[in-house]
Amino acid sequence: MDFTEAYDDTCSQVGFAARSGNIELLRSLLSSGKDYCVHDNRGWYPIHEAAEAGNVESITELLQVAANNDDNILDIWPVPFNKTTGTPLEIAVRNGHLAAVEVLLPLYRTAVADPSNILTEAVCYPSVLAVLIEAYPLSINTCSSLFSEPPLHRAVSCVQLESIKMLLENGADKEGSDIFGRKPLHMAASLVNSKSIDVLLKLLDAGCNINSCDKDGCTPLYIAAQSNLLESAELLLSNGADAHIPCVFLNDEQHKHFKVAPISAAAEKGFDKMLRLLINSTDCNLLGKDHITSPVLSAIIGEQPGCLEVLLKSGYLTSGLLPGSNENKMSKSFKYGDLVLENLLPWDFSSTNDHLCRVIALLLQHRVKFTSAFVQGPAFNVLISSETKTSYEVLQVMLVYGLVEFCFTKLPTSIQLASMFDENILTSSLPSVVQSKLAMFFSFVPNFHISFTSGYPYITLQDPTLQQLCCWKIRQLFQCNHRPIIQLNDLPIPKKVINQVLFRYKYS
Repeated sequence: MDFTEAYDDTCSQVGFAARSGNIELLRSLLSSGKDYCVHDNRGWYPIHEAAEAGNVESITELLQVAANNDDNILDIWPVPFNKTTGTPLEIAVRNGHLAAVEVLLPLYRTAVADPSNILTEAVCYPSVLAVLIEAYPLSINTCSSLFSEPPLHRAVSCVQLESIKMLLENGADKEGSDIFGRKPLHMAASLVNSKSIDVLLKLLDAGCNINSCDKDGCTPLYIAAQSNLLESAELLLSNGADAHIPCVFLNDEQHKHFKVAPISAAAEKGFDKMLRLLINSTDCNLLGKDHITSPVLSAIIGEQPGCLEVLLKSGYLTSGLLPGSNENKMSKSFKYGDLVLENLLPWDFSSTNDHLCRVIALLLQHRVKFTSAFVQGPAFNVLISSETKTSYEVLQVMLVYGLVEFCFTKLPTSIQLASMFDENILTSSLPSVVQSKLAMFFSFVPNFHISFTSGYPYITLQDPTLQQLCCWKIRQLFQCNHRPIIQLNDLPIPKKVINQVLFRYKYS
C-alpha cells in the first residue's frame, strides 16, 4: 500500500466530507455520532484532510467537537505515517492557506517538531510567512531538517523577492550557510530565472559578501561561470567579485588539491562568451602564483577547441599547464605539465566528434612538442591499433604536424621502425582501419614501403627518390622553423621540385 497516495475506499465518511468542504454533510455526520478519529491508508485524519483543502469551516467544526469531548487533539489526531507530512498546521502552511494557519497556529504552535521546516515552506506565501515569523522568531536562521537549508536560502531558490525582503528585515543571517556551506548569494548566482538579477541585487544591497566561499571554496562568481549565467557573472564582476579565487574540491578526495578558477570552469565546459568575459577580469600570472589550474588545461580536458583557441590567442601558454604538478595526492590524470599528448589521448578513441583532433591540432600549432615518452609509451600503440575513425583522424593530424620527423632525426632505419611499433602490430593480421593507418604512416616515411597480404603487413626498404627526400626535408623545416621558405631557397634542389613538394605538403 502506498502511504503517500490517498485511496477513496480507505477514507471515512467524515474524512471525505472534510476533504470536500461539504460543511452540511460534515455536521450531519458528526451530530449522528460518526467517528471523527478514523484515519485513511496514509494515517490522515479528517482534520488533516480539512487542512490540506484549506476548509476553515471544516477545521473549526472538528476542533469544536474535540473540545466538547475534552479530547487532546495531539492524541486523537497524531502525525500521519509519513512523518514529514507533519501536523495539520504544517499541511496548511505547505499549501499556503492563511486562514487555516491562523486557526491552527494557537493549537499546534508547540507541537511542531522543527519550526524552521514550516518557515522554509512558507517562503512561497509571504502572508503566511509573516504570521510564522512572529510565532517562531528564534527559528529564522535555523537550517531546516527537511530542506537542509535556512528559510532565506529557500526564499532565494524560489525567487520570492517579498519573502527575501521580509526575512532580511526580521534578522535573517545574510551570511548563513546550508549544509554544503552555501550562502544565499551562492543560491542567487545559480538561478536561471527572469528575476535572478533582481534577487542578486537585493542580496548585494543587503551587504552580502560577494567573495564568500562554500565548503569547496566556490564563490558566487564560480557558480555563475560554471552554469554559463553570463548576466549574473557580469553583475558580480561589476560589483567587485574576484575572478582569481579558486574552487578547491575539498570534499573530493581524488581531486582535493586541484584548484579551478572561474575562467577554467568556463573553458572546460565550452562557454565561449563567459570565457571572453572572464579573460578581461583574470590575470594569468596570479593564477600561476597560486598554483591554480591553467584554463588552457581545462579546455584540453573538456576537449573544447573553441575555448582553447580563444585562450591561446589571448596569450595563455601551453607550457607549464599545471603549476605544482608534482603535488602529493594529485590525480595522475591531471599531471599534464609539458607532457600534454601522453595524457590527453583517450584509451579507446571512442569519441565520435572532431573536438579531440581540433584540440591536438591547435596544441601542435602552438609549439606543443612530441616527446619520446609519447612515442615509446602505450598511448602511441593504442593510437595505431585502435579501429575507430577518431584514432585515424588523430594520427592524420599528428603526421601533418611532424610525428614521423620527430621519430627519426635522420632517415629511418629498420631497427628504428621496429622499436616504434608493438610486435603484435607488425606480426598479426590487421583490421582494415589499422591497415589504412599504417599505410598513411608509411606514406610519410621516405625509404619504406608497406603492403598487406591477407591482412598481414610486409615492409620493404627502398632507396628514397629525390622527391621523397625533398618532402622529408621540407617537413622537417616546417616542423622546427618559423621561416622555412628562406632555408628552402638555400637547398641544392631544383625550384620546380620544391614548388611541387610545397604544393603537396600544403594540402596533405
